[in-house]
Amino acid sequence: MEAKKLSPTQFAAAINIQRSTLSHILSGRNNPSLDFIIKVVETFPDINLDWLARGVGDMYKTSNEKPDTTQSKPKAPAKEKVKEESPVVIAVEEKPVTPPKETKQHTSAPANTNTTPKNGIDSIIVLFSDGTYQIMK
Repeated sequence: MEAKKLSPTQFAAAINIQRSTLSHILSGRNNPSLDFIIKVVETFPDINLDWLARGVGDMYKTSNEKPDTTQSKPKAPAKEKVKEESPVVIAVEEKPVTPPKETKQHTSAPANTNTTPKNGIDSIIVLFSDGTYQIMK
């Protein structure tokens, strides 16, 4: 603002933000948002972005760094086309299922649920919403 000889009201109007937003940033109450930084750089393209955002380097871009005034706003990335794949088919060996031997009332989780079968499926446990379950061997 000082370098451009603008009052806070003039600066806020130039970058199209509310005066209160600038006041909060200047007082240290709020940090500048990315939107704020982008508005400053778009309005004043000679300002060095590294200096503005991180306090690194000179305030103004060097003479060999010409601001790109041809690009108004970055375009949104193109949406990728989703490759449609055929559904995966899994073959399952069919075996006759015997009716369950018993139905138990069970209210807590089984003691050991981290066992991994080594030679195939030994049994299937069906849990019902009323808290009962069936074991099919």
